[in-house]
Amino acid sequence: MHKCCEELDDIDQSIAEMVAKGCTNRDIARELHMAYQTVRNRMTRIFDVTGAANRTQLAVMWLMNRA
Repeated sequence: MHKCCEELDDIDQSIAEMVAKGCTNRDIARELHMAYQTVRNRMTRIFDVTGAANRTQLAVMWLMNRA
């Protein structure tokens, strides 16, 4: 896994994985039993940590580093 992805905690890694699978923030919130705004806040942190500019970049980064 890429260094930037390793810096994510377990929940953020779960969120990144779900983004890579095409889930929306609402899907993620429902699946992980958290508030929609919490997912949005965590997405902002994930973008900051990984350097991804958007969901697509995050998904590509996640998938490339999981292979």
